[in-house]
Parts: sequence; structure tokens; C-alpha cells
Amino acid sequence: MLFFFCVLIGGFAALDFAWGAFGQEGPANDLLKQKYELNEVYAAEALTGDALEEGEAAVSNPEETAEPEKENPFEAFYYYEKDKQYRYEAYQQENPDLPAGDVVWMVNVGLDHKFYTMAQAAEVVEAGPMLVNKYRYLPKDYAPKQLVSVGKGKRMEKTAAEAFKELKKAAKTAGFYLQPVSAFRTYQYQENLHNNYMKRQSEEEVDTFSSREGFSEHQTGLTVDINTGQSTLRAFAGTQAAEWVEKHCGDFGFIVRYPEGEEEITGYEYEPWHITYVGVETAADMKARGINTLEEYYVKYIEHSPDETDIGYAG
Repeated sequence: MLFFFCVLIGGFAALDFAWGAFGQEGPANDLLKQKYELNEVYAAEALTGDALEEGEAAVSNPEETAEPEKENPFEAFYYYEKDKQYRYEAYQQENPDLPAGDVVWMVNVGLDHKFYTMAQAAEVVEAGPMLVNKYRYLPKDYAPKQLVSVGKGKRMEKTAAEAFKELKKAAKTAGFYLQPVSAFRTYQYQENLHNNYMKRQSEEEVDTFSSREGFSEHQTGLTVDINTGQSTLRAFAGTQAAEWVEKHCGDFGFIVRYPEGEEEITGYEYEPWHITYVGVETAADMKARGINTLEEYYVKYIEHSPDETDIGYAG
């Protein structure tokens, strides 16, 4: 068969030369035309086959054409929690100008939900720091194991009470007389107080300055409201005594718990008279890092630690 095919091709070539040279028409020229047409078909099929092979190769290697995955801006932070990814994304959409790191800690606090929703039990730690706020509550029967008098019939957790007494002494040396106006409160006391406020004002208004029962820092025994004995709590704001307290309370382990300008984080109006014991080390670290709220510090340095290496660690 191969020999016959070669002879046929050779014959076509000879006819091509012979007849083509003399420009003759005839059967040989018809055969030549058929040969050329067949050659064109073969060439077209060859090109089609190459294209199909290339297409199959492209399908078999989808990685070569797939778009690269978008970088997740939230997981770069050590306090990132994988199960909150969808909440980070939603909160970022609502706050497009907010840095990704702030989105993460704010969502971890619960700020992507309204106050008093998505609430969870607070982690109880004697002598602080303990985060109790509008997202973290204490049980009805919680009270510190050791409550100590700090004067005026007020009591605080023992370690916090001792620190407050030292703060009072330092303030007196500086020329300021500080007295406790309110310290430890039971769940029931806070419930009655909040309800009494509600008789005169709307819940929305009351929530800006009074905690609902179970959500009050006063129940921890680590908090005390102070004044100079010659003014109301609100009149304490702006006084030299208030300025001194804000500047020096950290030396004794206290922070102004509801600082000015942080109302959207804490949920409370500015209260320079409301100080909370977190410990000297924590108070100093917050100051050094420029962190104003316990919410932010708690997420970044108590629930999580900068030396965490496992992405998605949930604290």
C-alpha cells in the first residue's frame, strides 16, 4: 500500500510538471486540483487538532488562568478570630474608613451590635482587670469574696480598697480631699437604681449614664465614684481635683473608666468621677500604649497576646 501511494504521488508530480509546463487542460490537471484540495483539508485538520490540544491543555490546568485569591486584611492581626470573619466584613462595609485592625477589636468587643445585645457572661477575675460592660454581664448573686470598707459606708474588693486608700492619701498631700460616693453595689441595688431613673427619663437617656442590672461595674467591687465632698458628681468634672485624679490615678492601678470622646465605645457619657481598679501594671501599660478604653485593651492584651502565632486563635 505504501509503495502504491508513493507511485501515485510521483505520478501526480510528473503530470504536474508535464501538463503545467505546456498549459494543457485535461484529466491530469483535474487530478492535480483534487490533490491540492485534499492537501488543504489535511492542513486545516492539522491546525484544528493543534487548537483542540491547546484548549484541552488550558482546561486541564485551570490554575494557570484562575484569578489570585484576595488577601484577607483582618487575619493579619493576632487578635483576629476566624469565626467572626463575616462580622468583620459586614462592619467594614458599614465603616469603610475604619482601619482593619480597629474593625477586628471593635467586633470582638461586640460593637457591631447594639448595646445589650449579643451579651455574654463576663470572665470573673478577683482584683481585676475585669471587663463588665453593655456586652458582658455578671450573675445575680456575684459579689467579691472580700469586701473592705473605704469610708462613708462604702465597700470595695480588698485589693482595690487598699489601692484606693493610697490614692486618697496622695490626693490629700496634693491638696485634694477625695471621698467615695458609691462603690460596690449588688445586682438588686442596681436594678432598683436603674428603674428609679426610668421613672423620670427615657430608657435611651438613662442608658447613657446608668447601667442595667448585671451589667454594672459597681457589682465587681473594683469601681468607685468619687468627689471632693463639696460638689455633686457632675460638678466634679473640670475641677482641679478631677484633673489630678485623671493624671495620677494610674499610679495606684486605677483608670478613668469612661473617658471623654469614647462614648461610642463605652456606651456611657464622660464620667471623670468613675474610676476602676485594673492594677498598676495594666494602668501603666494602657497609658504607655495610648489606649483609652478597657474594651480595646482587654481584647488586645488580656483575651489575646501579641506573641500569639496561631491565626484564628479565639482567646
